[in-house]
Amino acid sequence: MISRIAARPHYADARAMSSFETGGPRSATPLYLILTLAAGGLGLSVALACGCGADTPTALAAVAVATLGHLALQWRRRAAASGLQGGPWRDRADMLAMGVIGAGVLLAARSGPGLLVVGIAAIALGWGTTRPGLPVAPVWRALAAGLGSWLTVVGVDQAHRHGFSAMGALMGGGLALLVAAAHLQKVPGRDKARLRLLSGALALAGHAWLLGWWWADWLPTSAWWALAAAPLSLVAGVATMAGASRLGRGWGWLAALLHALLLTAALWAVVALR
Repeated sequence: MISRIAARPHYADARAMSSFETGGPRSATPLYLILTLAAGGLGLSVALACGCGADTPTALAAVAVATLGHLALQWRRRAAASGLQGGPWRDRADMLAMGVIGAGVLLAARSGPGLLVVGIAAIALGWGTTRPGLPVAPVWRALAAGLGSWLTVVGVDQAHRHGFSAMGALMGGGLALLVAAAHLQKVPGRDKARLRLLSGALALAGHAWLLGWWWADWLPTSAWWALAAAPLSLVAGVATMAGASRLGRGWGWLAALLHALLLTAALWAVVALR
């Protein structure tokens, strides 16, 4: 084992740094999974709010598949951080990923080919950000994380109603931007100032996305509740600019989570009126 690491010192160091710049896979995994569950809950609520949810059990299964898929992704990142090509974490990740892919195919057979497209896109994102030896720029990693959250919302909504919905895509847009912004709150290196400005712009765009579509009457009246997450994004930006990047990243994650939870609550308020 030592010889394998020593033979690839730069590779091991680079992979470990790319992992721990985001807080480390071990510490980040529970929060990632909570955000995935929140995105799944949001996707589940979209069809219920419009009365279009025809298959709630399949939608719940889609939430479970998305969460397990994200867990497999985190295990692959943990394996990559060790600097080894294999190892127990990589073996566990591959086994879990095979099960997730099989379950996804079954869900797509029930819900329609569109869900298969969502699954393929999610697999491509996971492979592109965890393949050993493939450098991933911080901006791409952040955008991939945001797109993964959006795919979760869209995929669960599609599993629920057995078809694509523009409303599901709109609901997941703000969350995707906030998740991407949180990923850029703590980035080491010479470009950190530029990336932090980009993080602030993404967070602002995430809240503006919600406000704009709400103002255009595309979202339920109660969707403005999710704007209560905006102060958390502001605190995250201030903390990051002050040099407390780890604290800013934490506030950024909380902003994304609160956004998803409040938007879900707004949809359930609509369900209660039906």
